[in-house]
Amino acid sequence: MTDAQHHLYIRRWIACVRANHWVMRKGRLVDNAVGEGASEWHALAWTAAQQLALQQHRGVTADDLRKGCHVVAFGSAKSSKDLTNHEFNRLLVLWGNDSFRSGTTAALAGLLIDPLDLASISAWRNPEITERNSFVAFLRRKAHEGVLIRIAENAFAEVRSQEKSWDELDLSKLRWMSKQLKDRRGPRVERCEREYVAGPF
Repeated sequence: MTDAQHHLYIRRWIACVRANHWVMRKGRLVDNAVGEGASEWHALAWTAAQQLALQQHRGVTADDLRKGCHVVAFGSAKSSKDLTNHEFNRLLVLWGNDSFRSGTTAALAGLLIDPLDLASISAWRNPEITERNSFVAFLRRKAHEGVLIRIAENAFAEVRSQEKSWDELDLSKLRWMSKQLKDRRGPRVERCEREYVAGPF
């Protein structure tokens, strides 16, 4: 997990805590904490949290709920520092993201914040959409649009023939482009940048 992802993780967990009143007072959750009856996702998070608490022979804590969200999202209560991009994206479907600020990916309210949010429900049911959006957002942050077009045209026939734009490519091809751009000093990226800057004349 990168520093930026860690900051986003903290922001979104705080938003989830505030929305559900998952705060501790005098060693226990407050009385108005939103419980398992609020939605199917709340029920899943609470069930996972109760199982974690039961292993320690105590009541559910806010930290159990946080780790319970991990279990619901990707099946493990592992540390947030060890999350893969895919696991982190899945968790953000529960907690929401900050996309309304940046406008680079689809805004998700988060199923534990707004269980009726259609974008979050769709992302939960179709995780590949969330993963695609994540790769497109990464590529847009990493390089200028012209460079992305040039790389895609050089590598993929459907972009050369204008059947698809680069951001409509299959997930495997977006993954490939992301790999190329992770090392900006790669010869293919440098050549595309030179061609883009030089232009067609």
